[in-house]
Amino acid sequence: TSTGKPAIVLIDDDDVARYLLRSVMPRHAEILEATNGGDGIDLIRRHRPQAVFLDLVMPEITGEMMLE
Repeated sequence: TSTGKPAIVLIDDDDVARYLLRSVMPRHAEILEATNGGDGIDLIRRHRPQAVFLDLVMPEITGEMMLE
């Protein structure tokens, strides 16, 4: 990542769910957020995160489609 910290990507169309997940993430990681599958895929490709938290039920590109 640009900060040199390990990256974690949160992909969820629910603002509250992303907020709650972010609140329990380690402070030494760079937390990157996407509100849909397309943006999430882009973040994953650009940042090569160490972990991805993925909502399986989203409009358009679902989490299940992303896993395939």
